[in-house]
This record gives sequence, C-alpha cells and structure tokens, in this order.
Amino acid sequence: MYNLIVGFIDGEAFASRMLEYTEAAVREYVAPSSAIDVSRLVNLPALVMPELQDSRSLQVARVGHIENLTLVGRDYRFRFVPNPAVPAIASDRIAKASRSLQIEDWEFNRTHWAVKDVDLYRVLHESILDSTLAPQVFRRKYSEVL
Repeated sequence: MYNLIVGFIDGEAFASRMLEYTEAAVREYVAPSSAIDVSRLVNLPALVMPELQDSRSLQVARVGHIENLTLVGRDYRFRFVPNPAVPAIASDRIAKASRSLQIEDWEFNRTHWAVKDVDLYRVLHESILDSTLAPQVFRRKYSEVL
C-alpha cells in the first residue's frame, strides 16, 4: 500500500478529500470505524505530486514518507520527507504508469489524498525507473570472480 497525495504540496490536506479514490477494503484498513488511523498512514510510503494541469508547479513527483500527520480543525497537517534514494520523477511518467499504480485518469486533476493497494517501490523499479530490485550482497564484479 502507498499514500497518493495529489496537489497537497504545502503540507496541508483538506479532511474532506482524505481517502478519495480509495477502495473500500483499503479504506476500512486505514480508517476503521470511519476514523482515520494516522499511524497506519504514516507507516506507508508516499507518492506526492501536483495536479497535472497545474502550470504553477514543477511537474515532478517525489517518493518518500509522511511525518507528523495531525488533524487541526478541518485540515490534516503533515510533513513530507522525500526518499533521497529515489530521484524526482516527471509527472508524465507517473501518468503513463497509472494502471500499475491504480490511479484513475481524473485523479491527476483533483487535489486529494488516496491510499492504493499497490507495492509502490516495485512498480517504480519495474515500470518507471527502469531498474530491478536485487540484494546488493550477491552482486560481484566480473573481475572479482576471476
């Protein structure tokens, strides 16, 4: 599972748009009894990006995690911490991988916070970053084997 945060770049999210475009089973997990369990959201990776039609924002997505998620009045406040091991990704590359990421087309045009039942890092490495995950301990240079 991962958090998809579209448009909430400044660390503030409208409570009314939390969990939009989130499947019922996933919603039940992150919001049992209809109350969001903050600890479950902060333990998921996050993909943060602007709306695609937002010409005022740099059209890149970042991967990382959420810290300090709290409800303040009608809004959630949070801090997004980018993962330094994952480079910024052009928004159009995210759009091309939308099926694998379970993102519907309209989601790119609406500020919201969704939770998707997808392994974000697997999709990034297989579909977007053109790399595969492999343990480093088993990698050896050819010259070391000889």
